[in-house]
Amino acid sequence: MPIDVGNRTISRLEWGVRYPVTDEVIRAQQDAANIVFEKKVIPRRIDVRQAVLQIK
Repeated sequence: MPIDVGNRTISRLEWGVRYPVTDEVIRAQQDAANIVFEKKVIPRRIDVRQAVLQIK
């Protein structure tokens, strides 16, 4: 995906947190993390699920 398309997509996302964080949200976040890793924006892969804080 071209970086300008990614930037436009990210700018259109709704920001905020709703609990519990759904699997759909985690998958979307993982997809985004995978893209920035593949584009070498970040130096290593991130496992989003490890960073999710579930508030009950």
